[in-house]
Amino acid sequence: ILFDKNNIKFSKKFYNKSKQYNSLSKKYNYFFVGSDQVWNSSFHHAKRLDLLEDIDYDKSISLSASVGVSKLNDKDIKSFEKALPNIKYISVREDKAKELLQPFTKSKIEVLIDPTMMLTANEWEKLEIRPNFFKNKNYVVVYCLGNMSVERTAFINRIAKENNYEIIDLMNSSDIAYTSGPSEFLYLIHHAKLVCTDSFHACVFSILFDTQFYVFEREDKLESMNSRIETLLNKFALNEHRKKDYIEYSINHDYTNVYKILENERKKFNLFLDNCFGDEK
Repeated sequence: ILFDKNNIKFSKKFYNKSKQYNSLSKKYNYFFVGSDQVWNSSFHHAKRLDLLEDIDYDKSISLSASVGVSKLNDKDIKSFEKALPNIKYISVREDKAKELLQPFTKSKIEVLIDPTMMLTANEWEKLEIRPNFFKNKNYVVVYCLGNMSVERTAFINRIAKENNYEIIDLMNSSDIAYTSGPSEFLYLIHHAKLVCTDSFHACVFSILFDTQFYVFEREDKLESMNSRIETLLNKFALNEHRKKDYIEYSINHDYTNVYKILENERKKFNLFLDNCFGDEK
């Protein structure tokens, strides 16, 4: 809450009732929807306002909208069949999302990077806060939203022991770092020797901050959301960071080529926006 208050500007009025949506198009020039899981019905998204229903066609823009899953249920299909033809400019975050959604619209769907990657590491660094508990030691950040198997835990413990690293587990309620907010999260990812995660955004910030990371398959019973990470790793030629076994590891990495790709992806993102705002020029 404090991070939002200090860093995000909200309008004074919130529209939270469906009967208010019809009047929105008259009040604003453009409407954006995006990005993280906003079209994933498993998280109670992909609803009326998420799909920009009742918004004028020329004002509707999806910006790196994320479906997250690799298949659609019957209810999702009906929702997208109805909504997507009424969105003029459509971009998504996953290759799989484009494959799933393109049949529902005549508009060309673009695959763009997550908006968090449009900011540089220096810009994100300005939002960092060094945690009060931080002891300035070499450490591994563990940020796994799914379960932690015995094999995975042993693998991470082995890395930490062999390199004399402390383990900071952000999802372990008994770890002092458990209550870290977004600013502390940024600091810990930035200064880690290694990040072990199943989280899309932990991968993103590891890339931005030039931090070595390993990404694991998420261990839970939810619908697979690996398409997000698959697109990210494929786009930046980082598939070697996906850990499918718990045997060998390396702490060394080189993102030189990654940052060249990132610059091109940022240009692509800006070209998409230029096209959306073309009539304003």
